Amino acid sequence: MKGSDDIYRQGFGILSKKQKNGTFWLKYRGEWQKGKPYGIGWWYYENGDIYFGFWQEGYRHGYGKMWYQDGTLYVGYWKRNSKEGIGMLVQVNGNRYEGNWANDLKNGLGRFYHLGTGQLQEGCWVDDVCIKSKMIDVIREFVRFPTEYPIRPGEEGHGNLPPLGWVYCNQNKASPD
Repeated sequence: MKGSDDIYRQGFGILSKKQKNGTFWLKYRGEWQKGKPYGIGWWYYENGDIYFGFWQEGYRHGYGKMWYQDGTLYVGYWKRNSKEGIGMLVQVNGNRYEGNWANDLKNGLGRFYHLGTGQLQEGCWVDDVCIKSKMIDVIREFVRFPTEYPIRPGEEGHGNLPPLGWVYCNQNKASPD
């Protein structure tokens, strides 16, 4: 007797969509379970974005990479289609954020590299907004448009932000452990 699982895609497979001109456009290539992407696979979005990574019950879930149509790249962890956990976002201009994500937004400790000015911003983010940070000149002598006033050694940062290892970042505040 056949079970209900027999009517679903199982194992490795390809999903294509027939276009008006008769050609086929590849949508998904990877593993399936109960008719949904599950395991490792590639998804090709109609807007040009591409995702490669882990899937669970049809959602981007676990480690994966997303190449966005505009040239932005995200490498990191996902939870039910949202950036969640540790990840890195590289923008088209080369600037990048490395740190924690929650609900598809920068949340928690992170570092933002401002490559245009040669500065590194280390701090605490809440819902994509940095609420407390320190700035450091890291590659100032190699950038095309450095800031007008360099940060002198020993004067890095703003306020009394301790080293990142000692910062606790929780919702609307940053405080020492």
